[in-house]
Order: sequence, then structure tokens, then C-alpha cells
Amino acid sequence: MTLQEAWDATHCKCPLPVEEQVSWTLDNPGRRFKACPIYDENEKCNFYGFLDPELPTDYYRVQISLFQLA
Repeated sequence: MTLQEAWDATHCKCPLPVEEQVSWTLDNPGRRFKACPIYDENEKCNFYGFLDPELPTDYYRVQISLFQLA
């Protein structure tokens, strides 16, 4: 899914309204995305799309370091 498609999405394949969330994984800290509201449950449609572009790995390392200091 492209960034524009993610921004434009209002409903997932379920068809529930998508929710904007923020990733705090080590791979994508602070990166916003839209996902199905039941994304973490067993019966899910696997809908998700990042709203922010992928950034260099060093940016994410700094972000995690700052988060751990807070």
C-alpha cells in the first residue's frame, strides 16, 4: 500500500473504520500507521498501511534512545 492509499483509507476490508496508531517497535519507533481495529486479534483482515515514509535506520536508533531516556 502506498502512503497516499494509507492516508485515503477510511475503512478496512472487514469493513470497520480504520484506526490511526503509532508504532513503537524497534524497527519503526514513532512511525504512524492506519490499521484494522482488530489487527491484533485472531480474526483480522490484515489491513494496515504506514502514514509516514520509511526513514534511515540511524533516525530510528536515535528515536529509541531518546524514548528510553524519557
